Amino acid sequence: MTVDPAIVAPGGVVTVSAGPPECDLNYEPGHQYTIRLRTVGVSSPPIAADVDRDGRFSTALPIPADFPVGSAIIEVTGSPYDECGKNGYGSCAGYWVSVEVE
Repeated sequence: MTVDPAIVAPGGVVTVSAGPPECDLNYEPGHQYTIRLRTVGVSSPPIAADVDRDGRFSTALPIPADFPVGSAIIEVTGSPYDECGKNGYGSCAGYWVSVEVE
């Protein structure tokens, strides 16, 4: 997953995108991921991003004008990565990318 730009001002917009994973997701038409910006104790309102059948997506994520400056992550839910670490299937970092809010 990538974010462009990797450094953004509060009130700005970043583009979050990802190509398809190596596994075949075979999503139904209309599948969406939920995307939000997070830092300790703060989360932006979630947005919905349309996802292609193979798992690729690209969407604009607005950065709230009052979002705290510093390191943050853009978190994606609604993918198979949501199940990482559940039911004894090991652990993983989830589906996210770093961004700096300055």
